[in-house]
Amino acid sequence: MKWEASAKRSFARLQKEDHRAAESLLDSINLLLDNPQPPGVHPYGDDQFRMRAGFYRVLYRIVSRKPVIVAVEHVGVSNRP
Repeated sequence: MKWEASAKRSFARLQKEDHRAAESLLDSINLLLDNPQPPGVHPYGDDQFRMRAGFYRVLYRIVSRKPVIVAVEHVGVSNRP
């Protein structure tokens, strides 16, 4: 799992504001290593994907499939769950 600097900052801010939500979101992100395109994930541009987890969204790229390497590029608040 790779994290872009801006995604790290956003996630750190979320941890300070709502630790429980951050842990839940991290669990969802970690599941991407087992299945990088689970149900409910949508393409976002040419090589990105968008995942919603509760009131949060994650933008990521699949860097490699064997082994699975996912690059988290953005963590933010979604308008809806």
